[in-house]
Parts: sequence; structure tokens; C-alpha cells
Amino acid sequence: MTKWKIKTKSSLLFLCYSPHGEKPLDALSPEERTRQDVIMAEKKAKGKIVIDRERCKGCLLCIEVCPNLRIEVDNALNKKGYSPARFKENAKQDEKGCTGCAQCATVCPEVAIEVYRAK
Repeated sequence: MTKWKIKTKSSLLFLCYSPHGEKPLDALSPEERTRQDVIMAEKKAKGKIVIDRERCKGCLLCIEVCPNLRIEVDNALNKKGYSPARFKENAKQDEKGCTGCAQCATVCPEVAIEVYRAK
């Protein structure tokens, strides 16, 4: 029996260590897609971010890098007079939610973003 190792990077999932090398999940046959380890890997990561309003200076870099457009500008000013970024917590049915990819926290020059991932 072949062992399948699953390597994840954000929402892109690949199967590794197959007899034919690395294969994307969408290239699997229907028989391979019913395997329990593949079904478990297809579940998308869920995440949440917390933005410190008082630290944020409104550079908006996080908005530019968010792949699912889950961050927006807050209309209310913080104590320093900046319009900080704000996390859109409730995703509509046709929108993608936060995956916890941490791209926003990586680009934040003020270290104002904390990223949480659900297990």
C-alpha cells in the first residue's frame, strides 16, 4: 500500500510521495479522492486576525496582500488620528473566509496584527 503524505501551503494542497511524484488534488482520480486522508486534506484552514487599532497607522499594506479580501479600512480614527485597518469577521455566503495565511502580519511594519488558526 502506498503512503500518502500531504503537504499544505495556504489553501493550495498537494499530495506528495506518490508513485508518480507530486500531484495536485484536482488531478486525482475519483477512487483516489475518496481516500480518508485526501478528504481530510481538502478541508480549508480557518483563521482569524486581531488588529491593534492603536498601533495601526493605516498604511493599508495588509489590505493589499490579503488573498481573500478580509481586511478593510475602518471609518473611525484611532487616538493618533489614523484610519486603521479592520478585519471583516463575518464572511458572506459567496465570500471566502480568512485562512490564517499570515501574509498581513508579515507585511505589517507596526506589528499590529496577530493571526490565529483553527486546528
